[in-house]
Amino acid sequence: MAVYQDVLSQVESLTADEQLQLLEDLAALVRQRVTSDRQQVSELTSDPLVGLFAGSIDLATKSEDILQQEITEKSGWTWKENHL
Repeated sequence: MAVYQDVLSQVESLTADEQLQLLEDLAALVRQRVTSDRQQVSELTSDPLVGLFAGSIDLATKSEDILQQEITEKSGWTWKENHL
C-alpha cells in the first residue's frame, strides 16, 4: 500500500500536461500489450497441434461414430458394387 501512495504522490506532483502525457503513454502501453496478447492467441489457435490436444478426450472411442456422422451421401463417399 505504501508503494501505491508513493506513486500517487509522484503523479500528483506532475503538471497537468505531464499527467496527460503519462496517461497517453500508459494507454499506448496497454494497447501494445493487448495487441501482443491477441497475436499470441492467434498464433496458438492457428497451430494445428493445439487442435490435437483441445479435442475430446474420448476421441479414440468415438472415432467410428464421428466418421459415420461425417460420411454422408453428400460428402462424395460412395460404395460401388463389384461387378465381376
